[in-house]
Amino acid sequence: MWQLEAGKLLAATEEGRSVAEIREFLAARSGAPLPDTVARLLGDIADRCARVHDRGLARLIECAEMLNTPAGGPSACVAPMWLSTRWFLDQ
Repeated sequence: MWQLEAGKLLAATEEGRSVAEIREFLAARSGAPLPDTVARLLGDIADRCARVHDRGLARLIECAEMLNTPAGGPSACVAPMWLSTRWFLDQ
């Protein structure tokens, strides 16, 4: 009998396992189709994993005062200038 926990499944995906790989592993070792509850749990985990992406490191810059972007010039800021004096900049 297998005991599946969302936390352990998420930990497995953080270590590089895909939900499809986990599903295939369970299906190959089960004598019957995976129960609906297992399929839903794996679907939920897949949805969670699709919502978060590691885009690498970023640098946080805090300004003493608001910065002005030249009119029509490119902005490296992810957030609008008026939102905060803290910005995440692409490296």
